[in-house]
Amino acid sequence: MNRFIFSAKLFITIGLMSIIGCTTEKEKSVTLENQSASFQLFEVLSPETTGLTFNNLINESPAVNGVLYEYLYNGGGVAAGDFNNDGWQDLFFTSNLNQDEIYLNKGSFQFQRVTAQAKLRGNKGFSTGVTTVDINNDGLLDIYVCKSGNYDDTELLKNELFINLGINSDGVPTFEERASDYGLDISDHSTQAAFFDYDRDGDLDMFLLNHGIDPAETEPNIDRLLLQKSKHSNNKLFKNNAGHFTDVSAASGIINNSIGYGLGIAVGDLNNDHWPDMVVGMDYSEKDHLYINQKNGTFKEVIRQATNHISNFSMGNDIGDINNDGRFDFISVDMVSNNNYDLKTNMSGMNPQRFFDLVDRGLHHQYMFNTLQLNNGTMLDDGTVPAFSDVAQITGLAKTNWSWAPLFFDMNNDGLQDLFVSNGVLRSFRNNDFVIYKRKRVQQLYADMNRLANRDSLIEQYYKDLLAVMPEKKEVNLFYTNNGSLSFSEIKNDSLAPTATNGAIYVDLDNDGDVDLVGNNINDPALIYRNNSNENSTNHFLKVKLRGPKGNANGIGAKVWVATKGLRQVKELYISRGFQSAVPHELHFGLGIHQLVDQLKITWPDGRSQILNEVEADQKIIVNYEDSSETRDESEEIEPLFATSNLRGVGFEHQENSYDDFKKEILLPHKYSQNGPALAVADVNGDQLDDFFVGGANNQAAALYLQKEDGSFIQVSKKVWASDAIHEDVAATFFDADQDGDLDLYVASGGNELPEGDTYYEHRMYINNGKGQFEKAVKALPNIQVSASCVVPADIDGDGDLDLFVGGKTVPGRYPFAPDSYLLINQSTKENVIFKNATETNAPILKGLGMVSSAQWGDIDQDGDLDLVVVGEWMPLTILENVDGQLTNSTKKASLDRQTGWWYGLKMHDFDSDGDLDFIAGNLGKNYKYQASPEEPFEVYAKDFDENGSLDIVLSYYEKGKLYPLRGRQCSSDQMPFIKKKFPSYNEFGAADLSMVYGKEALENALHKQAETFASVYVENLGDFKFKIHELDPLVQLSSVNSILVDDFNKDGNADALLAGNLYQAEVETTRNDASYGTVLLGNGKGKFTAMMPAESGLFVKGDVKQASILRSSSGEKRFLFAKNDAPIQAVDLN
Repeated sequence: MNRFIFSAKLFITIGLMSIIGCTTEKEKSVTLENQSASFQLFEVLSPETTGLTFNNLINESPAVNGVLYEYLYNGGGVAAGDFNNDGWQDLFFTSNLNQDEIYLNKGSFQFQRVTAQAKLRGNKGFSTGVTTVDINNDGLLDIYVCKSGNYDDTELLKNELFINLGINSDGVPTFEERASDYGLDISDHSTQAAFFDYDRDGDLDMFLLNHGIDPAETEPNIDRLLLQKSKHSNNKLFKNNAGHFTDVSAASGIINNSIGYGLGIAVGDLNNDHWPDMVVGMDYSEKDHLYINQKNGTFKEVIRQATNHISNFSMGNDIGDINNDGRFDFISVDMVSNNNYDLKTNMSGMNPQRFFDLVDRGLHHQYMFNTLQLNNGTMLDDGTVPAFSDVAQITGLAKTNWSWAPLFFDMNNDGLQDLFVSNGVLRSFRNNDFVIYKRKRVQQLYADMNRLANRDSLIEQYYKDLLAVMPEKKEVNLFYTNNGSLSFSEIKNDSLAPTATNGAIYVDLDNDGDVDLVGNNINDPALIYRNNSNENSTNHFLKVKLRGPKGNANGIGAKVWVATKGLRQVKELYISRGFQSAVPHELHFGLGIHQLVDQLKITWPDGRSQILNEVEADQKIIVNYEDSSETRDESEEIEPLFATSNLRGVGFEHQENSYDDFKKEILLPHKYSQNGPALAVADVNGDQLDDFFVGGANNQAAALYLQKEDGSFIQVSKKVWASDAIHEDVAATFFDADQDGDLDLYVASGGNELPEGDTYYEHRMYINNGKGQFEKAVKALPNIQVSASCVVPADIDGDGDLDLFVGGKTVPGRYPFAPDSYLLINQSTKENVIFKNATETNAPILKGLGMVSSAQWGDIDQDGDLDLVVVGEWMPLTILENVDGQLTNSTKKASLDRQTGWWYGLKMHDFDSDGDLDFIAGNLGKNYKYQASPEEPFEVYAKDFDENGSLDIVLSYYEKGKLYPLRGRQCSSDQMPFIKKKFPSYNEFGAADLSMVYGKEALENALHKQAETFASVYVENLGDFKFKIHELDPLVQLSSVNSILVDDFNKDGNADALLAGNLYQAEVETTRNDASYGTVLLGNGKGKFTAMMPAESGLFVKGDVKQASILRSSSGEKRFLFAKNDAPIQAVDLN
């Protein structure tokens, strides 16, 4: 065994993390749900059964261990390929510290190790990833092995290329190492290589994924290292020049800095232009890279443009079409635990300062969760860059433990891409109690070295002690079936043992048409999972083997479409997938119940294509490039409903003031100081053209824009708004307060910066002189100084003028206590505008009603007067019935009292054409870290638990019937120091449920609220105060819905809805809600809706939308305005 040669300096850091304070439904196929409880989709076959005895053995010692070299635990890879051309997929495994091995597949899950006979004993060194390629196009698969390790001798870092020389008389392929002949004997710290034709010149080029080896040195020096080029840790692109590979990284636009820790590479056509793009996963602080092929030999890196956030510690990744919409999605896996105990004991809290420092450095919003990026189409950069939405939370794939290889493939042949995730780490150097022990042990070591002479033996004992304490963290590998509609279900199998599985692949080892799995384990025999679905279902399959052109014998990069009745799939042939591993050179399609493929279409990398019709299922079909022809573009351009347009003359951009809500309320779930801007639309100067008002942030003046006849806008009344710039404008409405025929303006203030009752929260009334010029009416309003969310006019008392409901949003500094909302009765004359606070007399129910977000007046019960529907956070869908001029809470009467959520948006309309008012209510969404159900609600308690005079917030969630605190030991004890004393170790805190931490009596005496649903819904009015809840399409659930517009967008006579939102203000341990680009729901007039993806609707509203309104243009057409926090106004027109 070759021994690591570590650098001479003493490596005794505390550990990095101490620094870091439109879907296709499943068809009626035979799936797991149809089987008996005893049936297991995957069955582990023992080494004794298969003869596959490979074990990536790592014997740690004071000289070789994961404390000195963290990437020791990254393990090895595995590749499948038919190396001897006998029709069976063979296996090659890399070993980090021992011999790489090759096993021939003899059929019936029998394997023979032939490493020696194959002459595959390569150079010594630390092998990592492996891929396969027919590099010399002789019909024989070759093997490329990557090397890394903390070696002084660069010879040990050289990657190896094993050329397949042919098959001997025993049926064994023989190999010879010839990397230098091809220019591929590269001495970097390499993770994996991917061969593909990036320039479409007919031969295969190579991307090399590299990584650094000293994260403890990298993290404190990011600013310097970001600007410093690296020789051995930067990723590289090599062009194939007649069989010799040349580094073209700089010229092609590949990023080169010294903070790169590349662990994932996936290649695929992400923007559907038939050119290969790349997703590169980066560990630690460097952002992931998304390279869009520019078709001229260069790439453009667009990860910040194409995604709204990414994983923090990205490991492996994969590309696949999870919803069969013809656009490729991708997943990156991280290391976040999927259970409370591990979250509390192994996951250190995210440091907000570090998080935003990375954002400010251009390294993106990085969260310690898996990200599953759903492709919404090429909505960016003139249709060349795809826009992605992270859907990991709604699919249940955000937390899969310490993960390495994600693999998309069809496990059960039903036509949908399922997911496998390899899991586990040999030792958890991130365990919080271990980090504390290590810190103390370092201090002891230094003290001992200062007084004792035996330095070497002290250091040796130090590492022995660490290895004795650092816990093992093997995990069970995870299997998820795709249910369609952005839903995955975990396949439970209690018989699976925990392992530290790194590299993994899918491969049909027994040629039965279902796909098996192979995993490379540290300190355990390699895993073979036999897939039993073919023996237990009537689903069908098709395999596609490609015979490519000269220079690309196996057709790498070809795109294949398979169409059956009601099902259309697309896949591309790229071999390097998951983590450090390579799948076979063939494509597998599950067909469900279909026995015939209606159409099979292949597009080759050079653009040529061919179509095969009526292909029988349950076979491997071989497709030859020589049968292809020039491709004719027969795609039909369909004009979308919407298109983004310019607001000529509008230069306003909302600029949010800098304020950290979490300094006062550490455990707040999200900020309340960033709920603006306000937006109001009306014709304020009587010229029959709609104008608009947009609010400013603290110390930013609002703006009023008048529309001109040519459709452009001019800003007016600047001085009026500048005088009130101190306020945060969160809501506004135009209405005729004084009945003089023009529209006046009410502006509500909000925020969280100053104490409750401060004049900062003063609301304002501005009177219109009829020409669109406004003057502040200082005495028009009663003393209302509530941090508000909405203001809604209506004639409540039937006297012919408009009264107001004002919704209170938050009590600053006292989350989640409910502020007062108000009913203001209009007592104005044409000479004097006066509103009276009638809350106490007419609507006492509004006092402490809730954390109101939105409200709307309407005659819900059709009794001739106006009722009020109110929604808010920790509130039910609240109906305040107008009974003889008094507002009465009839929520329970309507059986809506259990519909508690974090509601943000509301819109009433008769959606089912039955004559009464229904409504759509926008909620937090189901794509968030927090989940809620009637059986397991999301909860909050608030009390001065530590009796120090300040209010403490305790958010909590259920796991297996037990209620646990949401936040970890560190941040909880920052707010309540008694927790560290009560629970001296993270282990003790992790094992404690909510009552054990805070005490049953204290919780009973605390303010307590629950949310039972986070789904946005359509509420059907059945009459007689009866309502039916309909959960809206999963596309709506991808984020918060803050604003809802209703109109007939497609001109079919039925009401449609446009929903917009997002929530960017989450604390940094929670992924912000940013997946929505606006959703169009086409109504059928009967209360049913069809959701449209952005690529189909054309609606693309990127950002934190707080308000939206319809504005009629000078031409009479409707335009749609979106006011976003900390961003410009956006306009969208109907085509």
